[in-house]
Amino acid sequence: MDKQANRILSAPACYFCAHMRAGKAGVYCSAYPDGIPARIRTRGFVHDQVEPDQVGTDVFEPMKEEVEV
Repeated sequence: MDKQANRILSAPACYFCAHMRAGKAGVYCSAYPDGIPARIRTRGFVHDQVEPDQVGTDVFEPMKEEVEV
């Protein structure tokens, strides 16, 4: 497997979510506007259910187009 494919396979699901945004303060989304917690950014965790500490009801939704990460 090449390095690019390995990076994609080991990337957190957040990087493929339609709600994810990145800014000077780091990675955030509509559910976690103050920053996505490390436990959710961890590889293997898919935010597919509403979590008690999130804002609103948005959960993982795949991006509709590829974005360079």
